[in-house]
Amino acid sequence: DVSFGPPFKGRVSPLAGMRRTVGDGPDADAFKYYLKVVPTEYYGRWGGVTETHQYSVSEYVSRAKKFPAPGEEPAALDLFYDVSPIVVTVSDSPRTTAHFLVRLCAVVGGVFAVTRMTDRWVDWIIKCLAKR
Repeated sequence: DVSFGPPFKGRVSPLAGMRRTVGDGPDADAFKYYLKVVPTEYYGRWGGVTETHQYSVSEYVSRAKKFPAPGEEPAALDLFYDVSPIVVTVSDSPRTTAHFLVRLCAVVGGVFAVTRMTDRWVDWIIKCLAKR
């Protein structure tokens, strides 16, 4: 498992469990991984702070005709990484009751708005059909 620092709740490791196999024959596999490492501060629900890093990855695999000499390995693995100068802050805080009530009002208001809009469309269609 590739990781940069201690784990925290919700962290995703894109390379976790990844396995690549070199092909048989005279083709050479070259694996290139470009990693973007981002410093992260995780503030836990109970006040603890974890300083760690997250990363994203892009993978490129290429096959080149190469005839290795006896005893040479035909495969290549290149890791390129770039550390971001920006720190991401992740906070695990519970939602408040006010947040729940605001979201509930938004859902109820959306239902009323869509119902009224649908009623007007149906009414307009019925009036258009009645004129014919």
